[in-house]
Amino acid sequence: MFVGARPVASRIRDVSLVILLLRLTHWCAAASLADFTKCISANGKLTVCQLDPGTYQIGSTLFVSRSNITIKGTIVTSRGDTILRRAPGFQDPLLRDVYSPTGAPTSGAITLRDLTIDGNRAQNVAAYASYSPEVNFFSTKSILVTNCDFINSPNTSLALYGAGTGGRRGQ
Repeated sequence: MFVGARPVASRIRDVSLVILLLRLTHWCAAASLADFTKCISANGKLTVCQLDPGTYQIGSTLFVSRSNITIKGTIVTSRGDTILRRAPGFQDPLLRDVYSPTGAPTSGAITLRDLTIDGNRAQNVAAYASYSPEVNFFSTKSILVTNCDFINSPNTSLALYGAGTGGRRGQ
């Protein structure tokens, strides 16, 4: 029987839980579009850049300017809870990595997860060839796309290019 104190094992579990929660809040925090854009930029610090649930009209390209990050939406009930939607009349990519004019790889790994990418075809009615893919990756060596929907594209939703990936040729 313990009088006035909880068992040591119980206190250790409580401390471990607090440490885990502190790590998770530093590891990833849901963010507004402005905070999310900063997170995926070259000056971002977190390994996971998470966007708050909602629908975001994208009218200028979001550039992923660093390596080894996860770009994710927030799921409340489904991956449709966080949507990046092409703004009417916007023809450039919604999301893309940066690439070097020399062809050198610029990113090691990017994970894209728990998002819906909406090309908004109903409000983008120009000739299909005038639209860039919603998501472009040019020079990232490793890309993982998981639990994402690509819908309503006026052209192509996801494009993977081989520029600067440093792979072996002719084998």
